[in-house]
Amino acid sequence: LDPCLKHAGIRIGLVKGTGGEPPLKGLMRNGQGIYANYKGRTYQAAVYSTGIIRLRGKKYLTPTAAAMSIVDSRTRNGWTFWMYKDGKGNLVPLKKLRK
Repeated sequence: LDPCLKHAGIRIGLVKGTGGEPPLKGLMRNGQGIYANYKGRTYQAAVYSTGIIRLRGKKYLTPTAAAMSIVDSRTRNGWTFWMYKDGKGNLVPLKKLRK
């Protein structure tokens, strides 16, 4: 884990198999938005080049952690909950970025 993240107020720990880095690190442009609709509300978060997700003033290491903060559940898959805009401006599931 990047030493600067140790004291960054991150909410949820890393997932096994990420090599000690947030799973979105390097997959999106710095500040790129991710979007979700839940119970009639639209949510937007920003993803930074470090992979950190900023949502409602809090930081999260994984898409799932950010999604769970909205749905207040321990079983929400953030890779299917969040969408991002592709090169054509279409919203597509975040899971498309996974290898």
